[in-house]
Order: sequence, then C-alpha cells, then structure tokens
Amino acid sequence: MSARMPLNPPGSWDFYISYTWQNPMASAYAEKLHRSLTQLGKRVWMDENMRRRGEVAMEEGARNSECMIAVVTDGHRTGDTPYFERLLSLKELR
Repeated sequence: MSARMPLNPPGSWDFYISYTWQNPMASAYAEKLHRSLTQLGKRVWMDENMRRRGEVAMEEGARNSECMIAVVTDGHRTGDTPYFERLLSLKELR
C-alpha cells in the first residue's frame, strides 16, 4: 500500500498559522510571523504560501503541524467577521 502524497509539500510543518485574511491587520501579523519563523528555519503552513489552499488542504496543514498559532481579531473595528465567528476558523481549531 502506498502512502498518500501530501497536498502541499513537505506534508508536515512546525507551525500552522490561522488568521482571517479579510482583516488587513491579521494578514500583516500572519505574514510577519511566517517570515520570522521561516528565517529561523521552521516549516510553516500559511495558506497564502501554499499551492493548494482549500479546506482539505487547511485540514491537512492543521493536523500535520506541531503547533498552531491563531491570529485572533475581533473584526468589529475593521468591519470584517470576528475570528471566532468564522466557521473555518473554528474548524481549524478543532
């Protein structure tokens, strides 16, 4: 039986960054985190840097990461949906 190929190489990561891309501040924090961690030699899953980004790819990333970092925003000041009111954010945390 052959092993399933990962949707995004390498298939496992040190960190998974969860954030709401609709919030410019959350996106900026997430990108800065990604840049800092990769400069330290860490493997980081962040949707904007993945070939495959759909829900299945996000689940693969969340399940195959050692640590999840959630950039939590309330959304009320920026007019977007608060982090904990987004279904996808809650799925990532489960």
